[in-house]
Parts: sequence; structure tokens; C-alpha cells
Amino acid sequence: MSGLQLKAGHGAVFRASHPEESRVGLEIPSVMVSLSEPPSIADAAGNQIPSTAVWKIQIEAKTETTRKVLGVVHTLPPPLVGGNSNRVVALATCPGAISWDIQASLVAGTGTDDSEAILDLASSPCCGTLGIIPLFAALQPFSGQLLFSSTAGPNPVILSAAQRLSSLSAVAGLLGGTVTIVSPAQTIVIPLLANASFSADFEGDIIGPGSVTFSAGISAWVLETIL
Repeated sequence: MSGLQLKAGHGAVFRASHPEESRVGLEIPSVMVSLSEPPSIADAAGNQIPSTAVWKIQIEAKTETTRKVLGVVHTLPPPLVGGNSNRVVALATCPGAISWDIQASLVAGTGTDDSEAILDLASSPCCGTLGIIPLFAALQPFSGQLLFSSTAGPNPVILSAAQRLSSLSAVAGLLGGTVTIVSPAQTIVIPLLANASFSADFEGDIIGPGSVTFSAGISAWVLETIL
């Protein structure tokens, strides 16, 4: 299946199944989910600005006896993945699956009534480890993890006691900027030159109480924490 159109708009959920006509006994244990979206969008003055769109994609597998939710991913905006507006965002595997159900919606970022993204699915008879592998996306556990971004979060982001920093990505604008991480153990200042990007997995090693502050020169950022 291909060509599932996701219109930009908060709250609207778009849904499709693969294959479109299920055949009894046909197993589809693996799918690849890819996303195509505009890398930039025109503002009111007609200037092109980098997209900050974040898509929420829920992936379900259907077996002969039941439906299973494998998980949810939040895509990273194109500027945070080197401008890659056409990219694979997840690989999903479920032994025994005969069809897949994908639900997607725009949960944060820029968008207009005319903008859209295309979500494509490609299936495979091969089968790997059960679950979802996120690519250019952040896997959203069902509990215990919080996602903040430049379009859906405060600045600074406050880390409560025992809250851990999981990962962080940021993109600087034309003037450059800084990311400052403060914790009881250390203070880290990350300078970014004009149009430069930064991405790191902290694996929960930085523990609150503390804060993460993005200067005015940071044009887009995504931060994950573990409670």
C-alpha cells in the first residue's frame, strides 16, 4: 500500500490498513513505514521556513485472532534529521501478522490547510525481533517517558528530582545559539554555529533536579526525559 495522505491539522487522525484486501493465510510479519513531507513551509510573508512538523504514528498488527498495538513513534522534523523530508521512520515486526493498521496525526509544528505528508508502507515476508525500530523518529513508551519540543514544550525544560535526560536534538538558526544543561553533577554548555545541528543520546546519565535551556538562536529542538 502507498499514498496514505496525512493532511496537516491538529487533532485529525488518518488511518489505513495494509494490505487493503486481506487474504486468508497470508502472513505479513514486517512492514517499513516511510514519510514524505515538505522540508519547509511558507510563512505569511511568503518566506520559506524550516518545517517543525511532528507526526504521531501508531502501529497495530492484526493476527488471525487479535489486534496488537506495537507502539507509537513521534517523527522528528526534517531540520533535525539533516533536512531529510523523505525518509524511513520505523520498521515494525510481529510474527503471525496478516495485516497492519496505521494511525497518524500531526501533533505539533507548522502546517497549513494545503500542506500534506505522504505515509507509505512496504511489507516483507522476513521477520525480525518483535516490536518497532524507530528511524528518524522517537519511540514513545506507553508510560514513564516525556517528549518536549520547540513547538510543544516550555523553555527551559525543568528536570524534577530523579527525572533523567534521555536524548536531545537541536538545530541553530542563522545566528547560531547554545543549549545549556544544568544538573546537580554538572553544567554542560553546547554551542552551535549558524545552521548547525546537535543530537545526542544521554541514556539517562544526567539526573535532575535541573534544567535544559535553549537560547533564542536555536530554531528547533526535541528533548526526551525518563521519569
